[in-house]
This record gives sequence, structure tokens and C-alpha cells, in this order.
Amino acid sequence: MMKVFFLGLCLACLSFAADGPLPEYILGEYKYESSENYDEFLTDLGLNWFTRQIIQSVNPRITISQGGGKIKLTLGSSLFSSTSEFELGVPFMEKDPRGGNVPAIATFAGNSLKKVLTPTEDPAYTEIRTFTENGKRMTVTLSVVGSPITATRYFQKV
Repeated sequence: MMKVFFLGLCLACLSFAADGPLPEYILGEYKYESSENYDEFLTDLGLNWFTRQIIQSVNPRITISQGGGKIKLTLGSSLFSSTSEFELGVPFMEKDPRGGNVPAIATFAGNSLKKVLTPTEDPAYTEIRTFTENGKRMTVTLSVVGSPITATRYFQKV
């Protein structure tokens, strides 16, 4: 009887570790399709012309996974890759396109994953990933806090 209880407890622990805060339909790999106002957003962030051209020349893929209550976003392209791992509602450090790491916090509501990045000297900005068509499409909306400029990037699930 004790062995059955212990086995059940182990299986429950394993299934809990595989679970996370995001719905299953969001998880997976997304390929870049197009952007609107992305150069304007990068200019608003203070990036120079050369850096903006490099960033815009790549077609990134974003992989979203989770485990043990943590979310993992991996951005990959032919020129670079980066990974961000975090828990919802818990402050963490995020790599910033301007260089360095900045404080950030992430939340999830409805079908949107939102990150707010708050550097100490540069303007804060938001990234909102909205999932539609049962997770087949991801729209990333980017904006600098206090600016009227909003960029939109479109991704399709692979």
C-alpha cells in the first residue's frame, strides 16, 4: 500500500513540474512573417541606424516552452540567439536590445503575455504577445512608455 502511495506521489510531482502557467496551445515555435512601424519603435528606443538595420535584417523564430512554473522564450536567427526564463509576477533581468540587462516583469491575462522592461536610464517599454487562432498566430506589440509609436510584429506557428 505504501509503495502505491509513493508511486502516485512521484507521478504527481512529475506532472506538476511539466505544467506551467501558460495554456498548452501557446507553447511551440513561431516564425516571423512581417512588421509594422518596427524601425520607428527601434528609433524610439534610441538605437542608431546601423544597429536598427542589423536587427531588421533577420527573420527570427521564437520558441515558447515552460516547466516547473517557469516560462522560457528563445529567440533565434541566423545572426544571434537569446533566451529569457522567468516566472509570472516575479521581477527578473532581461536582455535589452540597447545592451545590458534591465529589470522586467511578466504577466499573463486572457490570451496575452505581457512584459514590461524598466531600464534605469532609458525609457521603459512593453512587449505584448497576443495569441489568436488557438495559438496558430502570435502578434507582438511593442511600445515605449509615453510614446505614441507602436510597432507590431506578426508570427505564424510552425
